Amino acid sequence: MIPDDQHKTKVPLGESFLKSQITSVTSTAVDFSVLVLCTELIGIYYVISKAIAACCGAIVSFTLGRKWAFRRSDKRMGPQALKYIFTSLCSLGLNVYGIYFFTDCLGFHYILSNVIIAVIVAVGFNFFMYRYFVFK
Repeated sequence: MIPDDQHKTKVPLGESFLKSQITSVTSTAVDFSVLVLCTELIGIYYVISKAIAACCGAIVSFTLGRKWAFRRSDKRMGPQALKYIFTSLCSLGLNVYGIYFFTDCLGFHYILSNVIIAVIVAVGFNFFMYRYFVFK
């Protein structure tokens, strides 16, 4: 358990970036697994599978971000959750559009498309939204 006094100060940028990326890799592994499970084993259209997978990954990401990467469990969870939902919906839109663009427009396999867009969105959008908006 982290002592309460550690919750009161913002995690240094470098530490939060590293932990946020570890959180992203973990939640992306959940996302990727659910995407493949839904698409390959259940037979759901890959764009719908991506939406389901992103929701599963978002739950993992919020929990790890709040408790570990940004250590902001001292803040009220309700407002954080609402900000996280907003951020996740934006991220979901970017991921779904991105997987569609790379797959249908550029001809990449949907799995490669997912990897590419996941990295772009995690580093270029999610980290900044989590640090400066959700878990500030």
